[in-house]
Amino acid sequence: MLVVWEANCALKDVRIRWYENRPSDGISVLLGTSNILVPLKLDDYHHVYKAIIGPFESISNYEYEIIHKENERKPEAIIVSNSFQFFPVLPNDSNSSAYPIKIVAFSDNQFGLTVFNRL
Repeated sequence: MLVVWEANCALKDVRIRWYENRPSDGISVLLGTSNILVPLKLDDYHHVYKAIIGPFESISNYEYEIIHKENERKPEAIIVSNSFQFFPVLPNDSNSSAYPIKIVAFSDNQFGLTVFNRL
């Protein structure tokens, strides 16, 4: 799953990590953490980050966190986190490459709608 977001500044050590949340036993299982993400600079006030999380193969509840570590002396900070349910639809033929494409877009963009639309 591709995750894309925009920020008004570039941070040096940004990563994304993701979990499976299992409500049956109340456990969150860490599934992965990205390498340091380098943003694409659109202009001085718009930086776009992209990361791939997953793969997600089962119907479950998942959570991702965008994290930042300012320096070695400070602990990492969670910039934002969000959870979602994933319902994979797999083809009947396991050799098929015809997986459905699912796109989700959201924004709290009060200004700069043209930048969001370009993404």
